[in-house]
Amino acid sequence: MSDTKLKPCPFCGSDDVHFRIYRNEKYEEVGAQIECYGCLTIFVQAEAINRDELAQAWNRRVEK
Repeated sequence: MSDTKLKPCPFCGSDDVHFRIYRNEKYEEVGAQIECYGCLTIFVQAEAINRDELAQAWNRRVEK
């Protein structure tokens, strides 16, 4: 499990944000995405190698 805490959704502000992990028939992790259950945003980062990198990409925000 990733140790990186996910920030709220940048689109709707919901804290109901979770990893969805995909596994093969040997139960090996083969992919991941982040989903917001508030607005149904799905975030996939092709360059992310693991859940921590995916979380870091999700948490990267442009400061206003």
